[in-house]
Amino acid sequence: MGAGYWGSRYLTESAGVHETEVVAVCDSSAEALERASKTLPRAYATRELSGALAVPCDAVIVATPSETHGELALAALRANKHVLVEKPLATRAAEAKRLVEEAQARRLVLGVGHLVLLHPAMQWLFSACARGDIGELLTVHSVRHSNGSLRRHGSDLWELGPHDVAVALRLVGRLPRAVRCDRSSTGTTLFLDFSGVSVTTELSRAAVRPVRAVTVTGTKGTVELDELRGQARVRDLDGRVLTTREFQQAQSLLQMQLARFAAAVAIGDRPRADGAEALKVVEVLCSAERDYTRAEKYICVAMSRG
Repeated sequence: MGAGYWGSRYLTESAGVHETEVVAVCDSSAEALERASKTLPRAYATRELSGALAVPCDAVIVATPSETHGELALAALRANKHVLVEKPLATRAAEAKRLVEEAQARRLVLGVGHLVLLHPAMQWLFSACARGDIGELLTVHSVRHSNGSLRRHGSDLWELGPHDVAVALRLVGRLPRAVRCDRSSTGTTLFLDFSGVSVTTELSRAAVRPVRAVTVTGTKGTVELDELRGQARVRDLDGRVLTTREFQQAQSLLQMQLARFAAAVAIGDRPRADGAEALKVVEVLCSAERDYTRAEKYICVAMSRG
């Protein structure tokens, strides 16, 4: 579902995933469907959701504007299809929770497109922190800037924020106590309080140049990771560089995600980023959105613990 910016990328990358085939494409735009048909001329193209869900298939990919994810993913699950949803899972916590419950009740795979979790550099970062290479975590500071080349609908919080919130939750391994959100004309800054670990995330789609970086500080040292360059440095408490790592990708992250989702569907396993984990990301983002409209400095986060 969806043949726009992300949908077209899914269509292109799906060609390289073993033993999978796109059999139908659905989009409300006739122009988008025409472009999709040129890429996959054998796929059934329709503007009707019911028509797309009636096509025999194992799984559905939802790559539409964020605010439509909940409704479309739920329709696909109720049609007994496994579902991969582009991040975020939904833009309302109640919708995201309903999707997780529906997938569990029907024993269907519900995957979410948190591509950053698959990045080799991020995988190394998670392992290094879990091993205690930099001691106990103290702070996480991430920057995610784009120069306007990405889709412009939605907000920085919902279009960029899911990546860094997902990373923070993976790193810390627990839910935040409170959230604060500050917005300006050029971007959004998100603060997460984990009672002992503080996380700051800078988000902007109006930057001069793209930046995707995270710095994690612990009691023994610091890790600096540049996602775009695929590089990481470990420093001691005096700032001396102890280790430098470079990471290569054998395939695109999107193709890797599709392959792992297809494998999860085939064997009934959980994908690397599943609905339960994505639900927590949505809850944090919803809390951040509520905070922006309130006078209090911080608000507590009501989280599902399942």
